[in-house]
Amino acid sequence: MRTMKRYFGYLSAIVLLAVAVACSNNRYEDYMTVIPKDAQGVAAVRFDNVVNKTGVARSPLIRLALSKMSSAMSADVETKVKALIDDPSLSGIDFSSPAYAFVINRQTIGVTMKVEDASLLDELVSTMVKLDFCTKAKKSNDYQWTSLADGSARMVYSDNTLLLVFSNTEQAKSLDQMMLDMMRLDADDSFVTTPQFAKLSEQKLR
Repeated sequence: MRTMKRYFGYLSAIVLLAVAVACSNNRYEDYMTVIPKDAQGVAAVRFDNVVNKTGVARSPLIRLALSKMSSAMSADVETKVKALIDDPSLSGIDFSSPAYAFVINRQTIGVTMKVEDASLLDELVSTMVKLDFCTKAKKSNDYQWTSLADGSARMVYSDNTLLLVFSNTEQAKSLDQMMLDMMRLDADDSFVTTPQFAKLSEQKLR
C-alpha cells in the first residue's frame, strides 16, 4: 500500500510539473494584454523574420526612395532615417517579439507591439513629425499619443507597449477612450486568457 501511495505521489508530481511547463509555454507579456477578449482575426507576425527574408533594409527601392526624399530632409533627419533603416532596433520597438494584429467591432484594425526603449521611440516619433508623417506626441493619462498626418490611424505607447489603431475620422472622438481602455485592460479581460491565444502561442511564427 505504501508503495502504491509513493507511486501515486510521484505521478501527481509529474502531472503538476507538466501543467506548470504547459502554462509557462503560454506566458504573455504586458503589450499583449491590450487585445480585447472578443477581438477577431488575431494574427501574430515576426517582423524580424520578414526583414531578414525580404532584405528590406538592403532593398534598392528603399535606397532609391531615401535618395528622392533626401532633398526635403535636413542632414540630421536624413542621418537618423538611414540609421533606422540599417538598424530598426533604434526605433525603440522590439522587432524580435511578435506583433499582433486584430479586428475590433468588425471594423477597426489594431496592432500591438512590444516597446524595448521608450526614449528611442520618442526620438522616432520626433523624426516622423519632422517628415510630416505624424503629429507631435502629447502626454495624457501617463501615455504618449500621436496620429498619422492623414488621420488614418491613432497611436499610443508606454514604456512597454505600442498600440496602433486604424480608423476613420468619424470615430476619432470615441477612439481615444477605447484605446485608453485597451491600454488599461486586466489580463483576465484580455485575449491572452482565451484558448485561441494558447493555440496561437503554440503555432510556429513565420
